Amino acid sequence: MKSKIIWSIGHQLKIPNIIKATNCELVDSNGNKYKDLESGVWCTSVGHGNPRVKQTMLEQINKITHTGFVYSNPIIETSASKVLKITGLNGGKCEFLCSGSEAVEFCVRGAKTITDNAKVFTFADSYFGAYGDAAQKEHPDWVRYNWQDCGCSLNESGCQANCEEFLKIPFSEIKTFLFEPGSSSGLVYFPSQNLIQ
Repeated sequence: MKSKIIWSIGHQLKIPNIIKATNCELVDSNGNKYKDLESGVWCTSVGHGNPRVKQTMLEQINKITHTGFVYSNPIIETSASKVLKITGLNGGKCEFLCSGSEAVEFCVRGAKTITDNAKVFTFADSYFGAYGDAAQKEHPDWVRYNWQDCGCSLNESGCQANCEEFLKIPFSEIKTFLFEPGSSSGLVYFPSQNLIQ
């Protein structure tokens, strides 16, 4: 039977029949077991079937499934306060969205609005999103620095941000820095602390 699903992920579908998952163990319809070692895929970092997450979801869904456009629920204000406290942005505000792609797109468009469409600087191996401005990695409004190709990134302390490639970056045209600490699309690489500073 031909699949009715458009598989647009960009990766080969290797196991089409996973029917159960607990923590990091996946089970297919034939009873074969696998370890789920994917990174950055939704909330799998907390484990499949996490008891605390399941209990919280059950409690909330029994109260209200979703807030609308003209009404809210106290848990949203409580959650926003906790996020702002954790991030040290107590005077800020939160916008809750459904995915990382949405969150990045929201921020990129906001930044472009307040910076008169100035260029966005990021690292070449960053993922950010599946659609919108954040997915337009080759767009002329984006400056993408490939720190892995930089010659000084090969030394013990990593990229020093003073090499020939880094000095080509047009910083006078850039007003936004979009940072992903480790590429979550495939293998995870971490830029050196020196480069980030």
